[in-house]
Amino acid sequence: MIYNIQILRAIAAYLVVFHHIIFFSKDLYYIKGINFGMSGVDIFFIISGFIMVYTVEKRNQSALDFFQNRILRIVPLYWLVTIFTLALTLAGFAPFGLAHWNALDLVTSLLFIPRVHDGMIQEPIVFVGWTLNYEMFFYFWFAVFILFRNRIVSVLCLTFFFVALNISGNVFKLQNAIVGYYATPLILEFIIGCFFGLAYSRLPDRAWEKLRPIALPLALIGISAIALSDVSVGNMMSQIPAGRLVIFGIPAAMIVAAALILERSDARLEEPFLLLQGAASYAIYLVHPLVLQPFFKAAAKVMPAAGPLSMSLTVLAAFAAVCMAGTLMHLFIERPLANFLSGRTPLKAA
Repeated sequence: MIYNIQILRAIAAYLVVFHHIIFFSKDLYYIKGINFGMSGVDIFFIISGFIMVYTVEKRNQSALDFFQNRILRIVPLYWLVTIFTLALTLAGFAPFGLAHWNALDLVTSLLFIPRVHDGMIQEPIVFVGWTLNYEMFFYFWFAVFILFRNRIVSVLCLTFFFVALNISGNVFKLQNAIVGYYATPLILEFIIGCFFGLAYSRLPDRAWEKLRPIALPLALIGISAIALSDVSVGNMMSQIPAGRLVIFGIPAAMIVAAALILERSDARLEEPFLLLQGAASYAIYLVHPLVLQPFFKAAAKVMPAAGPLSMSLTVLAAFAAVCMAGTLMHLFIERPLANFLSGRTPLKAA
């Protein structure tokens, strides 16, 4: 385990949860204009790129083994949450973002395929699944390019492909909704993580020791840039194709780089609760909208006037509810299911 990265996964999940707490509470507390929690997705993407290279090099996986492992890691829990979300809809509830759906929406959601309707991309049934569409896209092409046995060549070819895709969509303006969906600088964050993975496996310990003095400044600059991002996030992200990469991607890369430098310099955080939250980060990410929506509907009915104290208590309670739900899902559904599907545990034991 890379401890600092595991804990950073928990922090990334918390950022996304905070972003959606602000979203779901806007009618109750009239809070708006706080967007830095979006950066959790960018941290996740950079970590994904890093972990893929690190894992493949450490285990010397084939392309097929790699992709199979990714499917076993991502698909089962996502499908369960998707089916549960539809079950809620059929039972008369209205999960956020799911006003209507049809069989094609279900199929495209389960297969991580962007759904085009009237020339526009629709969100999957589980609306946070839009990030998983990008994750699976990255995994697929990563698996293709690791057919080159030299990992540096693999990453360089993947980089060339993603850059070419961005140029085709943003410079030559190819009029295709699917190309436009993937031709986003956001996917270059995976590439940043891939290069971190190459460096982590190849640079000697003495190189990381020399980098240690810049780790904390890097982290502080990255954190400050994200914290101050709300000043410019609206205009830059809507008007500049690479706006998100500049606002969130580069600061997120600084934070991940700092975590890796400290890890290799034997300065790691090994707090058990945060490590558990890192392990549960995927479950927390998937389940949190299903927790927050009814939570804030209930809070609107039982909480007193929207003062600072009630707002703080509600936010803390929402965080606690999400962490509890995600952790329980990880311990009693995600982990046993993963152990069974990987052949480590018989079904009855799982």
